[in-house]
Amino acid sequence: MEEQAFLDESKADVSQDEGVTQSNSRKSTAPTWLRQGLASVVVSSPRVFSNLGAKIKKKAQYRTKLESYNDDPCSYMSKRSRKCLEVIATEDRLLPFINTQLEDAVQFLKQIKEKIPQLREGDEQLYRQLLEDKRSKTEIQEVYEPLKIQIKLLQRNLTVYHLNEVRTSDFTDEELKCDEKRESIIGNGSFSKVYRGVLSHQGQPEIEVALKRYRDPLTSNNVWHFADEERALRQLSHSNIVKFYGTNLQHGRNGTTVMIILELCSCSLRSHVMSHPEEAPARLPKEEVMKKVSGWALNILDALRYIHGEGFAHRDLRLDNVLLTPDGRVKVADVGVAKHENEITGTVCGNSIYLAPEVFQGRIYNSKADMYSFGYVLWELWYGETAFGAAIDSRTEYKFLEDVVKQDLRPTHIEGTQHPWRNWQHVMASCWNKDPKLRLTAQKGWEQLQNRKDFQEDISPPPPLTKPSSLSPPPLPPRSSTLSPPSLPPDIRDRFQQGNTEVRDQLQPLNPNLDYVRNIVAEQFSKGGCPITSSPLPTVATSQAAAASKGMVTVPTNQEKPRSEGSEGISRRHVQGDRQDISTQLSIGKVVLPAKEVRLGQRQSQ
Repeated sequence: MEEQAFLDESKADVSQDEGVTQSNSRKSTAPTWLRQGLASVVVSSPRVFSNLGAKIKKKAQYRTKLESYNDDPCSYMSKRSRKCLEVIATEDRLLPFINTQLEDAVQFLKQIKEKIPQLREGDEQLYRQLLEDKRSKTEIQEVYEPLKIQIKLLQRNLTVYHLNEVRTSDFTDEELKCDEKRESIIGNGSFSKVYRGVLSHQGQPEIEVALKRYRDPLTSNNVWHFADEERALRQLSHSNIVKFYGTNLQHGRNGTTVMIILELCSCSLRSHVMSHPEEAPARLPKEEVMKKVSGWALNILDALRYIHGEGFAHRDLRLDNVLLTPDGRVKVADVGVAKHENEITGTVCGNSIYLAPEVFQGRIYNSKADMYSFGYVLWELWYGETAFGAAIDSRTEYKFLEDVVKQDLRPTHIEGTQHPWRNWQHVMASCWNKDPKLRLTAQKGWEQLQNRKDFQEDISPPPPLTKPSSLSPPPLPPRSSTLSPPSLPPDIRDRFQQGNTEVRDQLQPLNPNLDYVRNIVAEQFSKGGCPITSSPLPTVATSQAAAASKGMVTVPTNQEKPRSEGSEGISRRHVQGDRQDISTQLSIGKVVLPAKEVRLGQRQSQ
């Protein structure tokens, strides 16, 4: 049809040329003998001259069209398009064209319609065979497992062929500068080495990058490592994930070697934290230190929120795989080992102590396994030490992890350091839950750590005591830095200093005035001339039962109204009558008074 439009236009051009020729012939003043001679030559060889004339006309037409196009390409193409549409936009031309194009589709639909009964019959026959199949699972695996292996091998070979023969590099060798000397190595793994390099692309400024080079050329045995890593790197892009620039394929006689170009960071978060343990929040509980560490934790959770939202699980989250940029930002690395949750088959991936119980046991797991590992990240960030460091050195990793899973072990608080603030402790404990369903998600953990109200309370000193009223006990002396006043007997002072470590550790975060109140009560006993005897530490329930049997009432704070039984101060009568019970209560961090239970860390109401 387009040819017809061009033909019509050509005819118009020819008619114009003929008119010009006739007008020129009228004006010609050539001699008569010359015109007669030329005519006789033309008559004698009509075929030669007709072909020559047609070629000359076409050449002239093409030259004219080319000049028109060069003068105004848009106008020329618009004109030609309109002419073409005028030719084909008629029913007698358009309808046959549509019918011709749809003939193949109609024929294909007819073939499918004829085969539907056959397909249905085949499905029914297959269904009956499956119902009648009495083979065991082992016999079925013996038949289909070799086929599965052959299919996987074929897929790998096709991937290797694609990378060797079809795939092109994102960057050429000239755009990358890599010094493979030992001092340029910044990372070393099982399958690859990471070098410091430079990338210059399309006239852009040069930037320093990390170049991850695979050790061996691609084969059907290792091609999946690269294919899965590249897929995850290309799909997962976030401000708190190490940036992926592209790949470089180097073809050689022995095969294709792969290089992955990544963002260059300063160091790992582990090396930074472990090299400055004195700056950990547990040892330096300052507001700026806690804000910095909580910012790191929030950035890691932000990356996990994105990874889990895309349906992936990182599978190897640890401080070694969290990097710091020169400006102090956190970047989650080793995203190449991430796998889509639907494709996880129970394969163990990651460092031993960070493995969730379900991963170690070979069960199918999901993104909640990352949250278990994040619990260890929080502990190490807070204390500036490796979790279970001494225990790991004393036995094999597998044996240690087996004990962790069987005995449900977790890292504990380090004596002499600051406890984590409450939200931090809550997120850490939730991540360590043995049941994956009860662990926090990355989104919930991020929301919990965003709340810093208790963070401000934990780092703030306790407010001063209010002025006592006439019904209040005598004014309390200044807080002492020792655990017991020097006026106590030596055996009782040692007992105060040792105390019940387990209970004290549990009460200390909630009762910052623990030592303070114990000193006050002990000093009041010493002034009353009441000796305090020592005895084995009973449980809280045993002590409360003994107090109740002697007529003493324990009333939880803010729950029941105290019974009026004399003064609210410490009575000499009760002290002398119940020395053993009071000593017991002091040893576990609680004082039972005649009409009221005073919990350490809380002040009496006026």
